[in-house]
Amino acid sequence: MMAVSGISSIGVLAAMVTPGLLYGGAAAMAVPILIHLLNRRRYRRVRWAAMEFLLDAHRQNRRRMRVEELILLALRCLAMFLVGVVIARWFVRPASLMATLGTGGQTERIIILDDSFSMALQVHGQEGETAPVGQATVFGRGRAAVERLVRTLREESPNDPLTFLLTSRPDQPLRTEATVGGMDALGWSAALEALAVSHRGGNMTPALATVRELLDARSGATSAAVYVVSDFQRYEWPTGEAGAIAGPASALAGWADEARSLQLVLVDVGVEARRNLCVTSIEPQQAQAVVGVEARYIARVANYGQESSEPGWLQVYVGDAAQPPVALPAIASRESIELGIEVTFPAEGSEVLTVELPADPLPVDNSRWRAVPVSRAMRILMVNGERSADPYNDEVYLLTVALRPEGTQFSGNEVIVIEDNELAQANLADFHVVMLANVYGITDEAAEHLHRYVADGGGLAIFVGDQVDPEVYDRLLFRDGAGLLPGRLGDWVTMPADQAGVGIGRLDAEHSLMNRLAGDGVNLFHHALFWRYLRCEPLMVEPDAASTDEVDETRRSARVLAELADVDRSPLIVARLFGRGKVVLFTSTADKEWNNLPDQPVFVVWAQELVQFLARPASTAGEGLAGEPIRVSLTPGRFQPTAMLKPPTFPAEPAVDLTLQPDPETGRPWLEWVQTEHPGPYRFELTDAGGGAVQEAVAVNLDPLESDLARADRATLLTAAGTIPTSYLTAADLQVLRDEQARRELWPLVWIALLAVLMSEQGLAWYFGAGRDLRALWRGTTA
Repeated sequence: MMAVSGISSIGVLAAMVTPGLLYGGAAAMAVPILIHLLNRRRYRRVRWAAMEFLLDAHRQNRRRMRVEELILLALRCLAMFLVGVVIARWFVRPASLMATLGTGGQTERIIILDDSFSMALQVHGQEGETAPVGQATVFGRGRAAVERLVRTLREESPNDPLTFLLTSRPDQPLRTEATVGGMDALGWSAALEALAVSHRGGNMTPALATVRELLDARSGATSAAVYVVSDFQRYEWPTGEAGAIAGPASALAGWADEARSLQLVLVDVGVEARRNLCVTSIEPQQAQAVVGVEARYIARVANYGQESSEPGWLQVYVGDAAQPPVALPAIASRESIELGIEVTFPAEGSEVLTVELPADPLPVDNSRWRAVPVSRAMRILMVNGERSADPYNDEVYLLTVALRPEGTQFSGNEVIVIEDNELAQANLADFHVVMLANVYGITDEAAEHLHRYVADGGGLAIFVGDQVDPEVYDRLLFRDGAGLLPGRLGDWVTMPADQAGVGIGRLDAEHSLMNRLAGDGVNLFHHALFWRYLRCEPLMVEPDAASTDEVDETRRSARVLAELADVDRSPLIVARLFGRGKVVLFTSTADKEWNNLPDQPVFVVWAQELVQFLARPASTAGEGLAGEPIRVSLTPGRFQPTAMLKPPTFPAEPAVDLTLQPDPETGRPWLEWVQTEHPGPYRFELTDAGGGAVQEAVAVNLDPLESDLARADRATLLTAAGTIPTSYLTAADLQVLRDEQARRELWPLVWIALLAVLMSEQGLAWYFGAGRDLRALWRGTTA
């Protein structure tokens, strides 16, 4: 039976568990009255002398006796009513809890439910909890909290308007009700039950900004209560200074004034996560993946749980083909590790690399994808400054062989050799790396092409030789530090004929180009000797201490990767960034004219590493976050105007036909897709001008920030709210508003009152009866 409630004058919400029994108790009050009336029925009067004396005494005390009888009758009626109250189980709901929810008065009600993917955390087993039906996840707890909240508001504030939002799409309110009491309760419950957690990250700041826009648009609102139901992750609610509004709550600052009031209610439904592993990134260790050549990747795995993880296996897939799994060691709480992955791509085109973690309480973030453009080969343009009919006297022969060795095993490199006079006309954009070997004929036009190529992301290696004119290089390529050359070239240094040469001294083992060859105290260059080289003064740029801007991208400092073991510690290998590209200067020759490095086994490995370091990186357009638009920029004139998109859920969800559109800024054709709610690979299938099928993949992943389940505590949240009146409730606090624990049952007090009434009735009955006898006796003794 439903409880009957009402607001009492003392500020509590009173109700009965079984109000029907209360009505029965009220009806039972008639029993003493009936008995009283029956006792007053008329009898046949018989008078005698003694009776006349009694009647005379009765007439003298009639008024007092009637009052006494009415008092006893009232007590007996009250006793019957209290019996009904005890059986009906009268309780009150404290006004303080209702004040926490902002009830009372006409108020604009806005409820925000966090549906970010961290809310998919499974509750069972966390904090020792067993999930109730429908609350197996934190999101289920959030839905239940919203249901209780709306039910309470429907009973206590039925005339208030209600707006219900999700953080994933705050600009699209799910429900807008003119009055809470007038809403379709069954339809509301069904709609709430149908909600599912999204795959988006935290979006609380835009959600509360939308709330502010709603409040500003409703100029008639004088009172507002905003309810936020969330797991309140720490990264999204930063700690602010006392009294200052920080984080998402700052959007509500300033709305309340003397004429308007605002209350913020934070309902925390989260639980502490004991276990949660997440793949935060997959990073390539080479600029380009090549067909048939082993590619290396680093998968970063973080443990965002409170406990150390168990050892397991990281599953790896190329497309749909499973690869050998990678051992996953135990990871301490709040720590992360890097796992090396080596895979080989079987075909040219756009492939997808997938890694999967073992199951844990937040399974949605256990997978991560990376779209990989796979090239047929790494294209290298070699500019030969000194060609010779004898291969061993040719400037680039040994370097070419090192990059493209003979044999059945493909190195992944395709080397194109041109003369130095062809450099100005070469289309450098077709190549991943350009190498200059003892090139003299650098013209102004060629220098401009090289600067543009490197600034756009290309890689350039410069080997010197006897044909290099240091003054020309300084003027055209160094440009007083504004050019691409890593340092100013100096004089030639030639070792005496009676000396074997100078070896290599310090190596920068921390640099990616050298760490595989000089790490862990091993120097694979120790047998290399140099008997001639060019001095170099590396570019060092001191940042302007008075400026907050970063250093100009064309004036970045150079880094010495290898030094010679001479007295001056002359630089041998110098690298620097220029624009979006890289430049490496080698201050000796690429052949054996000035050194014996090509005779060393390390030469082949170093040449391969040099190409991987310098190569133009693959396009990053193949990555995106769930919920954000993805775009693919295409080469003009290469593709037909229509395409097809297959989402990650294909074939459960059908493919979508798309049309190429021009980029508003560049005019280049592109494809765009905004409905990226599901993580995984989105495959765009195109047709080139010749009718061939081409596939471009874009990997949509979850935001790893949302995987960090560390929660903001009550003090942090209240501090972040600043001066906004804020209440903090847990799911349990909200539960008590509907559960038995929220009722302060008064039956013990009513029992005490009933006993007091019964004892008072008996005492007064004795007093009234015995008192008359005592008074009569008193009058008799004093007569």
